[in-house]
Amino acid sequence: MSEPNGVVEYLKERVGREADSQAHRAARGIRQWADELASTTGGGEPGSPVDAAVQEIADVGQRAADYLERRGFAGIARDVGEFARKRPVLFAVGAVAVGFVVGRMLKPSQEDTEPAEEP
Repeated sequence: MSEPNGVVEYLKERVGREADSQAHRAARGIRQWADELASTTGGGEPGSPVDAAVQEIADVGQRAADYLERRGFAGIARDVGEFARKRPVLFAVGAVAVGFVVGRMLKPSQEDTEPAEEP
């Protein structure tokens, strides 16, 4: 009987390692994007609102990458679960909003799926 439990534990550990690997890979991608975005600032007027906004977005990206690297997938899952327990309505609204955005991003545009009309 202990053999199936060993397999389950092995699979849990393997999935956890893969999820952490993906979280670190995502953190590297976000960090690269934030670095590239930050390098675009400074080309305009010093102290311009656009440069300030772009730099703030780059800073948020850096903080997100730090969070992903520090917490890993398991930490993120715990944080999301804790947030959902503390603020279920806000969590549900956020989940619907994220689902809508992801659905719109994944849905092919109508021009790509409909054949062109012939004159």
